Amino acid sequence: MVEAFGCSNENSESIRHPTNVTLKLSGNNCELYLGAVGTALETLQGVQEMDLTSQAGQAIIKTDGTVKTSQIVEAVDGLSGDGWTCEAELLNESPT
Repeated sequence: MVEAFGCSNENSESIRHPTNVTLKLSGNNCELYLGAVGTALETLQGVQEMDLTSQAGQAIIKTDGTVKTSQIVEAVDGLSGDGWTCEAELLNESPT
């Protein structure tokens, strides 16, 4: 255990860094329902910005580092409606 100035690292919170997450979007007509994808991502605390249109078939999400990548994938993966489905797969995760 490392202690500095009377504090141990067991009780300290981990430092979180802003992150860019890129998802591959696929599924039956998912590209036609990007509004639903955006709405799902907006519900996640920690998502700061998203770009759903500049790269076809991809969602680029900027986070403040407090939301887990798995939460982002889970929010989008499996979205569906009448005649459409959306699947999400992690392509890249990098610090901003």
